[in-house]
Amino acid sequence: MAKSIQEYQQQMETLRQADSRLNVLNSVSKTALFKLFEYIVAYIAHQVDVVFDLVKAEITDIVDRLKPHSLRWYSTIAKEFQYGYSLPNDSDKYDNTGLDPDLVEQSKIIAYVAVDEDPAIKQLVVKVAKQGTDLENLTPDELTAFSSYMSRVKDAGVQVSCESDPADQVQAEYIIYYDPLILDSQGRRIDGTNDTPVLTAFKEYLKNLPFNGVLVPTYVTDAIQEVEGVVIPVLKGLNYKYGNLPFIGVQDVQDSNAGYFRLENDSDLVLNYEPQAPLR
Repeated sequence: MAKSIQEYQQQMETLRQADSRLNVLNSVSKTALFKLFEYIVAYIAHQVDVVFDLVKAEITDIVDRLKPHSLRWYSTIAKEFQYGYSLPNDSDKYDNTGLDPDLVEQSKIIAYVAVDEDPAIKQLVVKVAKQGTDLENLTPDELTAFSSYMSRVKDAGVQVSCESDPADQVQAEYIIYYDPLILDSQGRRIDGTNDTPVLTAFKEYLKNLPFNGVLVPTYVTDAIQEVEGVVIPVLKGLNYKYGNLPFIGVQDVQDSNAGYFRLENDSDLVLNYEPQAPLR
């Protein structure tokens, strides 16, 4: 962005005052010869800045119009979607001139995006979710509007499929060998600070996974192992499902369909507690 004439004048004023050799230039008159020269130089520098800004904007516009867009671009443009706002014709940018900035930000409902190429059907798959108290899938109306938006901003000839589904569901069962000095037989902390430390750790692990990340049973067990009072967490089984499909067992790594995993009910994590002194 171009510096103003005043900014350049102030910069030269600061440099002049810092140079003891120029102490003789101390007139307060606005028409002093050295001040007129400062103004001329500041004006020229400002105009050069303006020209460079115009050239940069023109080059950027050419690149935007001609360069095939990357997956990162599709992810970025997806988050710029504004629910309930009109997109100008032949543009991939909203005109928010004069609009309330807070309302504009509230309209940007897409909080999480993952863009993948599906070579089997030769299209881009855009998975999205919004942020409520937790990650949430879009409503049917929101998804329809978002899909229409993406069809307008995408490159010509590119097929885009937009998806926003409820979380993939997880079920798991553990035997928790616990330190009876820290936890009781129900897994509650004896000091009363947390009645469900293992359940909390399990849910936090799922919540902290990157969007469109993978579920790794070993890493889940590692997270439970970090709970104070847990001596040995033994995984008996971990299952997942998406949509109306049945649960299937997870062996080593499981990709997500919706982009995120959640327990539908706390009871989907079965914990059996056995007392065990800490091992050396």
